[in-house]
Amino acid sequence: MKFTLKFFLYLILLCVFGMLLFSFISGYEGCMHYLINAIGEAARADKIMELVAPDKFLILQSIGIFCIVVLASILVLFEKIWSQAAAVFIYFKRQIQLLVTDLLYTEVKWVLVIPLISSVFFAVSMPVSYDEAWTYLQFTAKSPLASLCYYPAPNNHVLHSLITNVTRYIPFFNPLLCLRISSIAVSFFCWLICFSFIKKYYSKNSSLLIVGIASMLFMSVYYSYMSRGYGLVLLFFIVSLYAAYNIIFNADQTRHWLIFSISNVLGFFTMPSFLYVFIILNLVILLNNGLRIKKQFFSNAAVLAVVFVLYLPIIIINGIGALTNNQFVKPIARTEVLEKLPDFFSRMISEITGVHYLVILLFILISILMLIKNKMKFELILLVVFLLAPAILLIGHAVIPFPRTFNYYAFVFVFAMVIPFGSVLGKKSVGYILLITLCIQSACFFNFYYSIEKYEGFNISYHEINKKITGRGSYFFTTVLFETNFLFENKTQGYEAEKLEFHFPQINVDADTLKGFDYYIVDKQYDFTKIKKPAYSDSRTNVYVK
Repeated sequence: MKFTLKFFLYLILLCVFGMLLFSFISGYEGCMHYLINAIGEAARADKIMELVAPDKFLILQSIGIFCIVVLASILVLFEKIWSQAAAVFIYFKRQIQLLVTDLLYTEVKWVLVIPLISSVFFAVSMPVSYDEAWTYLQFTAKSPLASLCYYPAPNNHVLHSLITNVTRYIPFFNPLLCLRISSIAVSFFCWLICFSFIKKYYSKNSSLLIVGIASMLFMSVYYSYMSRGYGLVLLFFIVSLYAAYNIIFNADQTRHWLIFSISNVLGFFTMPSFLYVFIILNLVILLNNGLRIKKQFFSNAAVLAVVFVLYLPIIIINGIGALTNNQFVKPIARTEVLEKLPDFFSRMISEITGVHYLVILLFILISILMLIKNKMKFELILLVVFLLAPAILLIGHAVIPFPRTFNYYAFVFVFAMVIPFGSVLGKKSVGYILLITLCIQSACFFNFYYSIEKYEGFNISYHEINKKITGRGSYFFTTVLFETNFLFENKTQGYEAEKLEFHFPQINVDADTLKGFDYYIVDKQYDFTKIKKPAYSDSRTNVYVK
């Protein structure tokens, strides 16, 4: 293993050196044309050349030189790094063994059955969503380089996109299931790790109840099958929180800081909004870890440095603004943020849990009183930080994001409601807790089942229309979202349209005057047709047939 890794590092060093040498010999144009042809994007050569201008190409060469220096340094210090890495590997191996033991020999396997069935059921039965279709067309169906370097919108959850570049090749699955399979796996392991975490620091009964309920809240189920990066964010949040507990209660050990750092890097690499998790958990550690800030400082510095390097291709090609200026979440005046916060938090709680926000707030208020009564100082501080941090962060950031930005609060809410009652739960049998948990899970399943049609309304209606119009015909679009879902379904069914015409920005249309296409797909806000009747229609879009 040691020899293989060292050989692999030498091989990477040789490859990077070779590519760098080739770039200097071939020059900008020669190297770019070769690369474009190699990744099969000759049709988009002009766009790629525009994105990777000569000045950015020079920066990429500089990064290549930096990588050679780093790889050479690693090889020089290989023996020392190997000994440290071997110790960490043994620790990771032990943790994995504990997870397998929990899965095989504790009741968590029964608590994970309904969440797993739910993930698979909805992954198979629900049609593609707009964001999934967009991810597939822009990243999954292209080279991993597109996922790594192209950031036209925050929809690129980079780590998730890279994973789908691999899972798209899974045999026997249809393209949509290939797209979703990683989310199912991530969700399963997320809640298994969560069980291990809560069991270690509280009790088996508490962990069964927390995992059972949190895993079946609306947004937990939704992102347990939906091909987006939010499942990864939840996973890395749980791992980071687990590491934070280990840091606080296990003498600030380096190995726990390493896990904290890795999970934060991966969370950031999934989406930049993981910054909120990073800040919240660092505050939790700072408030509970005494004056031991040296490792925290170096860990955070390492996290930010690695994240910067990982996002460097995107920064070079798309600019730093692609990451910092979310076109869908514009900064607003802080006074306006204050005005909108109550509505935002009510929507956030209801959307994440699938339960009316007043019910959740009532339970949390009771939990706070119980924490005070039981003198659970650490948990009280933890809950106060979690409850206050989002408001403070949003005011500081001067934005009102989408509620799903805080999807990991599905765990926080249930954790807050269960932990204060740990002593009561400890007096109940595991079988009783298991029965209660399974009943709640069943209720949550039906709640999701009857709510998802409204939540995914336009994606479902688009799918019904697309079943009737996909094929090799000619299509005219002046729509905001429909064309993305159509292109996904048409492509994954093996069709190639004879002719496609898109209008961005959208234009007003009178289908009575249009010719030359088999189908005219027009959003109703742009439809000024007077005579012709749509062949298919939903709440947003009309489809006319020639």
